[in-house]
Amino acid sequence: MKNNSFIIPRFYRNFAIVFLVLAIIFLCSVAYLIWANVTIIITPAQELKDYNLAFAVSDATTTPAGLVPGKIQQVSVSDQQIFQATGQESISKDSGIVGNVIFINNYSKDQALVATTRLADKNNPDQVLVRLKSSVTVPAGGRVEATVYTDDPDNFKDIKPQDFIIPGLWQPLQDKIYAQSSQTLSAAGQVVSVVSDQDLNQSKQTLQTSLSQKAMSQIDTELSAQQALWPKLVDSSGGQFNPSAKSGDQVSDFQASMDLTARVVAFDEQKVIDLAQAKLAEQNISSMAINPNNFDYKLESINPDQNQAQVSLTFKAAAATDFSNQDSFDKSQLFGKTADEVQAYFSQFPDVSSVQVVFSPSWLKKLPRLADKIKIQIAD
Repeated sequence: MKNNSFIIPRFYRNFAIVFLVLAIIFLCSVAYLIWANVTIIITPAQELKDYNLAFAVSDATTTPAGLVPGKIQQVSVSDQQIFQATGQESISKDSGIVGNVIFINNYSKDQALVATTRLADKNNPDQVLVRLKSSVTVPAGGRVEATVYTDDPDNFKDIKPQDFIIPGLWQPLQDKIYAQSSQTLSAAGQVVSVVSDQDLNQSKQTLQTSLSQKAMSQIDTELSAQQALWPKLVDSSGGQFNPSAKSGDQVSDFQASMDLTARVVAFDEQKVIDLAQAKLAEQNISSMAINPNNFDYKLESINPDQNQAQVSLTFKAAAATDFSNQDSFDKSQLFGKTADEVQAYFSQFPDVSSVQVVFSPSWLKKLPRLADKIKIQIAD
């Protein structure tokens, strides 16, 4: 029996192996070109920016379109406080200033004391020891510190801390309204407290803030539980400010009062948020960026005849760079890069917060060298 087996020459066998390997490589390349894809997800950096919004508040039963429903009411409030004088002034011996004393009023009414009011020792009421430098008003149940001087600085002898009577007062009041020194009074050069312009301005602002809080608390009693949570703005510009001292008076503290007929505006903040969201939407900015804690309201004007108020709002919102056209990125710069290299590339863009690289299939390690296979996606 003959052996019919056929032996392929080595050349043809090697050629077939090479052809098979090339075919496999070609098929893999085709498969790679068909299925290989990379998605680069870019999260834009966000920056807080200021935006302005003007709106009208209406106290009408039925709020017209475009207006914010609210309440506009008028209340009367008053307050009175004692303030410290922060200014200081050096006094020469020739001026006669010897220091400060504290006037105490244990009576039921305020007591006004004019400049030059006499102070004397209880045991010798006819001998004037010192006099009041500037007029003061001592509130009922309160006390005021003020500067005193001597008529004869050359012959004045130091007075140790003690109580003084006010001989000019009605006798029964002298035990209730009196003065006392906490430090030795001396004719040597003194540094005394004086009322400054800043003291008066600060006291006025303090009283305005206090009255605004009182006005808002008072209007709360007339609002529903839900309305009481609304933002409130107060027009406190018309208050009557009455300080007991003027700038330059040599007193260590002074009394100031203020009476105010205030208009209070309360409004539905949710409606304001809706208006702010609409404004941001016009600029393609996400309304999710709004935080009412950043709202800064200002009462511009009130129209009592129309029961309306004009309010301006400044608020912050997180704005992100618009990468929708993606022209900022050159895909050819990404060809053949690893995920780490891609992130390093995008780190040069300040408007990019973070980058995520998603390979498909997952075992890929480098980006394809075809722009069509690289997809750039902007995260919300």
